Amino acid sequence: MTSIRTIQEVTGPTLTITVPPEFTGRQVEVEVRLVAKTMEPWGEGLKRCAGALADEPEWDAIMEEIYQDRKRERRPLPEFE
Repeated sequence: MTSIRTIQEVTGPTLTITVPPEFTGRQVEVEVRLVAKTMEPWGEGLKRCAGALADEPEWDAIMEEIYQDRKRERRPLPEFE
């Protein structure tokens, strides 16, 4: 008996399951359970966000403003007498 075990993220109300050719025309049993989501490596969310904003011109201006603000000196200079 052949069995398949897969874990995939659900992105909508319809699941698509890829099965081997020998399953064609046969009855199968499908069990769907919720599983704990594994933690992503640090920084993956930031990479997705940056990729999503890559083609948004207004974000370039916002990020440039933040960059320039960070370059400015914010600490008060000591007073010499």
